[in-house]
Amino acid sequence: MSEEETDEEIEEDEEESQEEVKIEIPKQIYELEMSKIKSNPREYVCNWMEGNLLHVGRRVFKMVCLLPCSFIIPSIPFGSTGIRTNINAFLIGSPASGKSSIIKKFLGFSYFPIRLKGISARKFMDKIYNYDGVFSLGVDDISNIFNQPDGYETIKIMEGALGDEKEASHENMKYTKKIKSQATALIGGTWTDLRKFSSYMQGGFLSRMSLMFLSINRKQREEIADFINRGVGNMDKAQESRIKEVIVKDYYKLLFDIQADQKKQIKGYYFDESFKGMALATWKKLTKDYSNDINGDFKREFHDFYRFFVCHAFLNIFNRKVKDGILYPIREDYEFALSLMEETLSNKIVLIKSKMFIHDLDSPVKLLKFLNNPLKEDIRNIILNLSPYGNMVASNSMKVDKELKK
Repeated sequence: MSEEETDEEIEEDEEESQEEVKIEIPKQIYELEMSKIKSNPREYVCNWMEGNLLHVGRRVFKMVCLLPCSFIIPSIPFGSTGIRTNINAFLIGSPASGKSSIIKKFLGFSYFPIRLKGISARKFMDKIYNYDGVFSLGVDDISNIFNQPDGYETIKIMEGALGDEKEASHENMKYTKKIKSQATALIGGTWTDLRKFSSYMQGGFLSRMSLMFLSINRKQREEIADFINRGVGNMDKAQESRIKEVIVKDYYKLLFDIQADQKKQIKGYYFDESFKGMALATWKKLTKDYSNDINGDFKREFHDFYRFFVCHAFLNIFNRKVKDGILYPIREDYEFALSLMEETLSNKIVLIKSKMFIHDLDSPVKLLKFLNNPLKEDIRNIILNLSPYGNMVASNSMKVDKELKK
């Protein structure tokens, strides 16, 4: 695919992602639905997406609903630098797990959306300039970026724009470009990307992401098929979902308007010392066996807790105390943020552990023996795709099984 063809495809995707849902909602219904989302926004958004993607929507959007909030609220005070609030999520699942639909829906209510497939580093940098460095990024399949001739350069631009640096930069023999950024991202990838592009993953890219796994077992796949079959032709359910989508978009517009209003905007946060202490204790327990010069110190993952904490409180701003521009998170925000930190941090540790002992599974027979143990679906998918024998075992399992029984 030529660079021109790629960029044309990107523009078409952006236009598609920003299409407005054209629907007339009676005033009484609109006000009722808006009151529902204000009373419990996370549950409302998750229910809406679960109605579109069974076994997927709720699991993913419990974090995705925070991303637009992370884009517009101020950094968390810390020393002379602060901690950025921007959340970036990396979703790993099978090719048919709904990642494209997830990205499209996310960009539908995010701020200044850009949807990418494949793009050169120069074109990506130009696009960031066109958006003045302010954008929400959606990438359906990260392999389309990795597979570009200058894919590594594009990833490094992405790292700078999305990370603590908050600066996109690109340098070659002809020019140097830099621009300050305010960005957040939702990026999709497949299990095979873990092996095919492991060199890219070992850099700063993955550390800047909150990692989510999307494994779907056989029973869930059957339930999804039944769910689709029941929904086909159901005009009432379709109408209900379209109404909820309008409400979700309008709710995030309300949040944006709050931050655009000098009198109403959130300027800072109050942190209860007991919440901070309990979060630190949990983080230490999870990371004590894995913090080293190879794996890193998981500092960014601890920052994630505070990002989740303040973003969830801001998402619920109509139910939270605000005084003189200071937002007061409550225990519900703490418990939710802690659960997200535990999930995303555990996912990274599972990935690290899998890489540590994959070398011991140095034959198809050993790999099959391991996979025959009771395993979580995420671990099974990681090992199967990290192993050089994964494809052989997946396609010739019966043959390997005969060898195993000799």
